[in-house]
Amino acid sequence: MPLADVRDAAERRQIERALEQTDGQVIKTAELLGIGRSTLWEKMKRLGARG
Repeated sequence: MPLADVRDAAERRQIERALEQTDGQVIKTAELLGIGRSTLWEKMKRLGARG
């Protein structure tokens, strides 16, 4: 499996875990992950993360 695919899968899992911890609240999830809200939305869209 290409490294990029492994990285994307790990990032998607981490985003989904953070969303679970914050009950799907994107702003709180972004804060928990240390990224901006718009960055989180972009990553969720690109990675197919569900929120």
